Amino acid sequence: MRGFCETLTEELVAEDSAEFRTMFRWDKVSFDNLMYTVGPSIEKAQTTMRQTISAKARLLGTLRFLATGIESYMFVAANIQCGAKK
Repeated sequence: MRGFCETLTEELVAEDSAEFRTMFRWDKVSFDNLMYTVGPSIEKAQTTMRQTISAKARLLGTLRFLATGIESYMFVAANIQCGAKK
């Protein structure tokens, strides 16, 4: 199943950088720089037990959580369809 991270953000990055900035409070260039810097540190290895959450999804989820301030982590995880269980 493709989640929020794989679908909406690809469209936002490709077509609407203003909306990307509104959702995450970061512009695309700054996000790419941050991803380059922290990506290797937050990337997890794939296992046979389950599919891991990509470094990009982890970072976008964190930025969305920090950008909203009022949404719970469970809500953000549901939006990007990863992590926390309901």
